[in-house]
Amino acid sequence: MHILYLTEYFPPHIGGQELLFEKIVNGISSKDIYCTVITSRTNKKSLLNENNLNQSIYRINIPKYFFRFFFTIKAVYKSFKLKNNFDLIHGSTYGGALPAFILSILLRKPAILTVHEFMCKKWFEFGHNFFTSSFYYLSELLISKMSFKKFIAVSNYTKTKLIEAGVNKNKIEVIYNGDNVILLTNKFEVDELRNKYGYSKDDFIFLAYGRAGITKGFEYLVEAIPKIFEKIKKAAFILILTKADNKIWKKIEKSIDKINSNRYTFCKQVEINKLIEYLAIADCVVIPSLSEGFGFTTREAVIFGKKIVATNVGSIPDVISGDYILIDSKSADAIVKGCLDIYNNNYASKLHKHFNWDDTINNYISIYRDL
Repeated sequence: MHILYLTEYFPPHIGGQELLFEKIVNGISSKDIYCTVITSRTNKKSLLNENNLNQSIYRINIPKYFFRFFFTIKAVYKSFKLKNNFDLIHGSTYGGALPAFILSILLRKPAILTVHEFMCKKWFEFGHNFFTSSFYYLSELLISKMSFKKFIAVSNYTKTKLIEAGVNKNKIEVIYNGDNVILLTNKFEVDELRNKYGYSKDDFIFLAYGRAGITKGFEYLVEAIPKIFEKIKKAAFILILTKADNKIWKKIEKSIDKINSNRYTFCKQVEINKLIEYLAIADCVVIPSLSEGFGFTTREAVIFGKKIVATNVGSIPDVISGDYILIDSKSADAIVKGCLDIYNNNYASKLHKHFNWDDTINNYISIYRDL
């Protein structure tokens, strides 16, 4: 088989979608199935064309404005220019959906779509103006009407949202992502690491990290931090946030400027090795999301054995395990109470769940062969 993958983002760009498709492509190509990836070039140092065993990766330069529009045009053009005999097309929401659909019609090839998250009417809850929310809502409805052979949901929650959008449930398959176990490849001397970063063994370290987008809720967390410092004298915070929405980012910066304490560290981006070290020294990971399609951050906290304060939204209740507290979203007060409860060892416990990448890869291969 020869599979064409269309995804707007791919490593070295960092994110959950990127991790998933890197794992899929590496896993599928190791089974003697040829993989061609067409993606955007987000880093000027990245190679435009990269060829490895059973895989080719093509990165195309896309302007920042109307990014997904130009990605669709250039990805379709690049696919025709390659003149490869693809057997199946595999797209990814959101940017890879339309080019995958167009190519499936033009090339008369079956296409499937991995759906990381669908919001449906929740778009109107996220602070956009009516016209922006309507655009995203209608875009999802349009995707739901596209004639993909299969819609792959990364969680049961995403499946329910696809059904809500009008996708026939018989066309939906749930394939969970695997765990990012690469995080655990190193052994850590926690006390030494704490000293390295200026923390003592008595400090109770809260960690939060991710993209500061409209569904991640970091603005509520930053608002809660001063109140947490008042209630927990040994509390310390590490925030690792990357800018994803200008409006949210301005709120976060404004709130951070009001924090009068030397007990927090604010990083706009760190290398993966440093993130792993921060995970190793943290006592608790805080996940203030407003919605989650799968929840890689939740799973990373679980496999590190960290206590978790997370919002009771999306797929989080499904994928969480270990020691945790689920709280209401969009509430700084709920975050304060959750952090205080965790500090006082007042939390729920659930046997650890495991999500295996081999199962994920085999499930995708099964669908490829069926089609």
